[in-house]
Amino acid sequence: MRRPNFEPWSRRYLLHLSGLSRFDFPRLCAMACHSEGRLREPLLLYALQSDRFPELMAMTDDSELRGEYEHAADSLGELAPQDYALEHGYDPSTGDRYRKVLNSFYADWHRPETLARSKSIRRDACLRAKRERGVPVAPICRELGLNVGNVNAWLKNGDMSKVSLENATRLARAFRAA
Repeated sequence: MRRPNFEPWSRRYLLHLSGLSRFDFPRLCAMACHSEGRLREPLLLYALQSDRFPELMAMTDDSELRGEYEHAADSLGELAPQDYALEHGYDPSTGDRYRKVLNSFYADWHRPETLARSKSIRRDACLRAKRERGVPVAPICRELGLNVGNVNAWLKNGDMSKVSLENATRLARAFRAA
């Protein structure tokens, strides 16, 4: 699983929040200023990451919002939003609204490790049930419609790429039930 970069990740995040089908920076700026307040934080972080902060400031006609943007940009310091999110993680000193966006990115960045940990827990449960009950792998794989070779590679070698989290959960349930 590939790790996200902040700029394309924040583009997708903004599209999701705005409901737009394509990325249109001027339109997003107008929406953030006038109707969609929840776009303000991710839009600022995107602008800082993509070096479009001066453009964002020029398109922001609300002086109060402009001041908020300048204050938030100063609080991030010299770090780009991606570096800030990864360096500080779940930092409570960041404002709540900005922290939500940064924490979402932080969680997506660490998703491969989280997924591997979840699969590892399920693998341990399968191995424990297999050892205690002496359940063979092949019948369970046939019952679930899974490739025996992939399941054995996951169980014996710990190759996390061979089984999805959903299938790991199905296997753990099947081994427990057997």
